[in-house]
Amino acid sequence: MATPVIFNVAIMRPKEVAAYTGLSESRLAKLRMSGEGPQFLKIGKTVLYLRGAIDEWLAQQMRTSTADPVSEVAVPNSADSPSVPAAPVAGSTEAP
Repeated sequence: MATPVIFNVAIMRPKEVAAYTGLSESRLAKLRMSGEGPQFLKIGKTVLYLRGAIDEWLAQQMRTSTADPVSEVAVPNSADSPSVPAAPVAGSTEAP
């Protein structure tokens, strides 16, 4: 009896995704850590990507101009960021 096919999807390892996208494996790892990259699977220590998730993420990165806003994931919410006062400039008499 044949094993039933549950998922008929292309599964890629980070090295393959790097070659497919032109990004380095290191950049993909950083995107995983920040939550800004494509969705991925983690089985034990193994990281896998579904080809459809890569294609969907790439489509979300499309821009028509360098002035286009970046995706919501890449822009931190200013309400969540602590306010840090500006450091005084050397020789300046203004208070921060």
